[in-house]
Amino acid sequence: MFFALNEYGSASLRRSYDALAIDPARKLRQTTHYLDVSEQTLIKWLNGKSNPPRAACYALWHECDIGRAVTSAHSAHGMHLWRTLAKSQADTITTLQARIDALCDELNSAKQATSRPIFAANEPFLKRY
Repeated sequence: MFFALNEYGSASLRRSYDALAIDPARKLRQTTHYLDVSEQTLIKWLNGKSNPPRAACYALWHECDIGRAVTSAHSAHGMHLWRTLAKSQADTITTLQARIDALCDELNSAKQATSRPIFAANEPFLKRY
């Protein structure tokens, strides 16, 4: 909403202010308390006499029904992506664990098939007593 041309300032604040689900008789007082500004400042912002800070526009936008719906949709989509990634990682781990188990089994069967002892690379073949 705030990245399009002319989508910030008084018009954006007015739209968000009008969309707030607050009793109209208490809307001005509650909004000034929420934004921590005076009533005169909020009225100047709403009338377009001065430009509101972008943080105030964001704050009201996230408090109105439209902002909450968009935030909820973005959060739900983000959680879907993270769940999909986690499931993919879990599947990869399961596949790799199965491969490791198969290689361990193959190594153990090779060790059992050998009649002579298997030494580690750093063990001497002939021990001195």
